[in-house]
This record gives sequence, C-alpha cells and structure tokens, in this order.
Amino acid sequence: MRRAAVLGLIIVAALLVIVPWQGELDRLGDAAALPPVPAAIPTIDIALSLLSRGLSWRVEPDYSLFLVHNVQFAERRPWHLATTYGPWGFLFRGYAPRNYAPLVALWSALAALAVLLLRDRPVAAAAMLVVLAADPRAGMLLVFPLLLLRAWFAARAHSATTIGAIAATGLLGLVKASSLVLGGVVVAAIGVDEVRRRRVPWTPIVYAASLLAWWLIAGQDLGWIAPFLRATWHVTSGYGEAASAGTTPVLTVLMFVAAIAFVAWLRRDAIETAALALLLLGFAKAGLVRADIFHAALAPMALLTLMLAYAPRWTAIAAVAIIAPYLPAPGELGRQIIAMANPAAAKRASDALYARDLASIRARLPRPPVDGTVDVYGNWQSVAIAYGLDYRPRPVFQSYIAYDAALAAMNARHLRDDPPQSLLFAINYTDGRYPALDDALSWPEILAHYAPVAASRDFVAMRRMKPRTLRVVAARTLHGRLGEPLAIPPAALLWAEVHVETTMLGKLLAFAYKLPELRIAVNGIEGRFLRRTAGAGFLLSPIVTQPRELFGGQPARSMTIRGGGLYERDVTVVLKELRVE
Repeated sequence: MRRAAVLGLIIVAALLVIVPWQGELDRLGDAAALPPVPAAIPTIDIALSLLSRGLSWRVEPDYSLFLVHNVQFAERRPWHLATTYGPWGFLFRGYAPRNYAPLVALWSALAALAVLLLRDRPVAAAAMLVVLAADPRAGMLLVFPLLLLRAWFAARAHSATTIGAIAATGLLGLVKASSLVLGGVVVAAIGVDEVRRRRVPWTPIVYAASLLAWWLIAGQDLGWIAPFLRATWHVTSGYGEAASAGTTPVLTVLMFVAAIAFVAWLRRDAIETAALALLLLGFAKAGLVRADIFHAALAPMALLTLMLAYAPRWTAIAAVAIIAPYLPAPGELGRQIIAMANPAAAKRASDALYARDLASIRARLPRPPVDGTVDVYGNWQSVAIAYGLDYRPRPVFQSYIAYDAALAAMNARHLRDDPPQSLLFAINYTDGRYPALDDALSWPEILAHYAPVAASRDFVAMRRMKPRTLRVVAARTLHGRLGEPLAIPPAALLWAEVHVETTMLGKLLAFAYKLPELRIAVNGIEGRFLRRTAGAGFLLSPIVTQPRELFGGQPARSMTIRGGGLYERDVTVVLKELRVE
C-alpha cells in the first residue's frame, strides 16, 4: 500500500512537470510581457526579448514550423508534410485551440507510462522528473524508448504497461524523426530478444500496428506513409551537416565518455548493450549536433536518465545537481500548478494568446496580393495562416529543411505535379546559409512557371503563368581547390553543381558526430555551404540575396569554397548556362 501511494505521488508530479497544461504558453516565459510575434525579419532587440523569456519557439522560423503542424492536425488538412516532425508534431511545440484536449490527454498518458516503466525504481523515477523538467517534451521524446528497453530486459515479459509503452513509442515516432529512429532501435532489440527466446515477436507487431493506427488517426492517407518514411530517413541522415551549430561543452563531452564507460561496465545482455550503444549514438546526434541554447539540455537529460535507469540510487543526487543549471525558474512551476488546477482557464488564456499572435502578424504585414491556392517559399508560413489564405504547402514546407537532394527533388516534383496558383517567395538566412541552397531544385521550376506581380521587403508575390522552357545552352566543368577563388564565366542565368568530398576520417566523424562547416563566397557574398544540396545543383547567377533579385540580380564572377582538413582539397564544379524560352 505504501509503495502504491509513493508511486501515485510520483505520477501526480509527472503530470505537473511534463503535461503542457498551459497550451500556447508552452511552459515558457511570461505571456503578459510577450512582444508580438515577428512576421518579417525579427530585429535583434525583439529576438533577444523573446529568447530572454525562454520563448525560443516563438521566433521564426520555429513559430511557423510548429504553427503549420498544429493547424494541420487541428483542421485535418490533407497536407503531405515531411520535415523533422511527423503528423503528430503538434505534440512537441506550438498550439492551436482545437488541439488542447489531445495535447493534455496524450502527454498525461505518456507521463504516467514513463513513471510506471520505472515503478521498481521510485527514487530514479522521481529524479528523472527533475531531470526532464529542463525541457520536458524534448526530453521525453529522447528517453521514452530507453525506459521501454530497460523495462523489457528487467522483466522479459509483457504487461499492460509495456504494451501501452510500445504503442506510445509508435506515437512518438510520428512526433519527431529522432524518436522514430530511437524507437525503431529499441523495438528491434526487443524483437530480436523475443525471437532468440523462441517467442512470437509481439513487440515489433504491436509497434507496427500502433504506428499505422496513429498514422490513420492523424488523418493521413496510406499512400503517403512510404514517401514519408523515405523523407524521414533523408532528414535524419542529412541533419549532421545541415543543422550543426555551436561547440559542444567540455562537460557534455565528458558525460558522454562516462556514459559509454558506464554501458560497457554494466555487462548486460549483449542485445541490450548493443541497443544502449545505438541509443547513445542517437543521443549524440540529437543533442550535440546543434549545440545552441535551445538544445543545450538535451544531451545531459538523455544521459542522466540512462544513468538513473541503471545506476545505484545515490546517483539521483548527482543527476539533480548536474541538471540544476538548466532548470526553469521556480515561478514557472507555480504557473504550471495554477494551470493544472484550472485547465479550462488555462485554455481560455492560451486561445486568447493564439488569436493575439495571428493579429500581430496581420498588423506587421499587409495582406499579400495573391489569390487562389498559395505556397510560401522561405520560413514565414505564419503569414498565409494568419490571413486565412488557401495555403497548400509542399512536403518540406520550410525551405531550409530541404537540405538533401532527395528532399529538394520531392518539393520540385510537387511544384510540377500539384502546383499552387500563387507563391510568396522569401529569402531567409537560416543558420547563415548561402540563400540559393535552400530548396534549390525548385528555383528553376519557379522561373519557368511563375511571374512576379508584386514585391515588398519580405516577399515577392508570384502568379502561375503559361509555362516556359529552361534550356541548357552551354555547359562546362571547372576544377579548383578548397580555399582558392574560382573564376566564373559571365552568364545571366547559370546553374552550378558543386562537388566536395570528405576524407575517410571525415566520413567516420560524420557518422558519429558532425563535420566542421564549409563556407561559400560568391562575389564576396558569403554563406554556409551544404554539400548534399550543392551537389544536386543550385542557381549561381543571378546572385539572390533578397527576393526580387531572383528575377534580375548581379551575375556571379568568382566563387570560393572554404573548409577544414576533413574534406578532400579538390573541388569539381559543373556549370550550365540556362536560357528561358
């Protein structure tokens, strides 16, 4: 009886810490002091003001990213989306009024399941809640498969809790791409263990069935599931190069070294140990590739949860001490308690803030002069939603996420096969990238099928016209070296395919961690260089630094690629001069 009471108290604490009772407030910041959400390029002052309140996702492009996923689920839009998030991506961040009930209900179930998976280690379960408080949803998405793995190999028998956890792992796989990979690793490990013990592999069966069920509940059609899974693979495999940022803190590196040593010391079952090693690799890719203030707590949360799940009780004290600098202010817990005590009032406040956000976007930007179906190139899809336009997004609907040739090709095919009547075209400098590398394969389609009708600082509005033909009139191959300028022959419209290879050591590092970034400078205009995109091709001339230059910028005269020692020195550039006819 006493043990059950303790477990009940921990579950109540889990509901308080993990469940987003505050809806749009998202357990972040002070709504009363919130500046309007920027629809145009946010000024440094506004961005810093938002970030100082912990409102990281409310700065573009994240606001639009999560808004689209929330609107898709709330209104059951028949959009085929493929980003770092799946059809249940609204559970991660953001808000739409109609999503409040599933948001609270599903996170409540996940919070309770997480505690029940550690019910034989109540001290570890309580400490885990403190650890996850640093970033509850992101942390849960990473560690939930780990909790399922540990629970299975501790008992090697299915219970209502483990079956529910397998189904929940299927759900989380459709929230975020990294969770799909980590969940797949754990399910495969348990399935292999079941087969080894001559049992029916119920875990993979239940997982596959739940994944399919959650897919259909989200309003997705079966024909999209295979392309979605392929796109998810490209999103995850290209993440290391495309999304790397910052330098990993020494303490986090030491924690990974300690975790690797700890897993080796455990001497668990070989299958469980192999799964733990792969989970550690997944934690590294998810928590270290993007070493910025928004991801700083991910790796420590994941590693400390692993320790708590397997180590002696006293490690709980060390875990709480290590995570302490990442925890939110005490006042945030009070706000969460108030919201939990009166969720109806919390929903009304969240709904009002949602309406205020959309109104602030309309106040900052006049209604774009477009009609009919519309797509938005760049990262400000919030404008189309705020004005209630007939928004029809391409699969990888934010241009900076189309960082792989396959993803960019998927968008280009969509533009050919199911074209919107209008486009809003913006240039965004996400992570300091060279602008023409974002959604590069769509640019020729835009030039051939759309004409500008209006331009502002933020957008060029385009309307579909009678199609024209882009013809290659000349082609040549240039050879250069990293760090050395390469002369570019003059041309009004020039397509470039730039090939830079990694060394063998670079390939190994890219698999386990990330490579140092490459830079490209064209006529002295510099930005980050992505090999996967550049190898498939991008528009080199005209140089496009703002939207209107797509139809008449300056031609490229020189190009330089700079990078570190993990790349081959030789650079191959295939140039194709284009003509519109």
